[in-house]
Amino acid sequence: MQDKTLLLTALVTAIIGVFILFFLAQNIDFNKSSLIDPESIDKTITLTATITNVKSSEKVTEITALTLQEIKIVVFEELNLTEGTKIEIKGKLKKNNEIIAEEINQISYLNN
Repeated sequence: MQDKTLLLTALVTAIIGVFILFFLAQNIDFNKSSLIDPESIDKTITLTATITNVKSSEKVTEITALTLQEIKIVVFEELNLTEGTKIEIKGKLKKNNEIIAEEINQISYLNN
């Protein structure tokens, strides 16, 4: 192979690789908090998660959601949320990855 052909092949491959990395980086979701820090217990935290399960009653809604780990969210009101919904939660962290939610905002719905 000639030096010119090899150089051109390397340059084209590098440029294509940079574009691929750019488009992949657009799909990465950086959570405000990806892992729950044990030092944050009994403090107010904010994080984003995807709902995996919802149990609702008249006064309480229990949500199981996934960040990089599974968390349980308790809301003292009835909410209309479904699995696959991406939410932002602000609330007080309790033991065993449980959050008593003060505020929940729906960010988007992920199609399954």
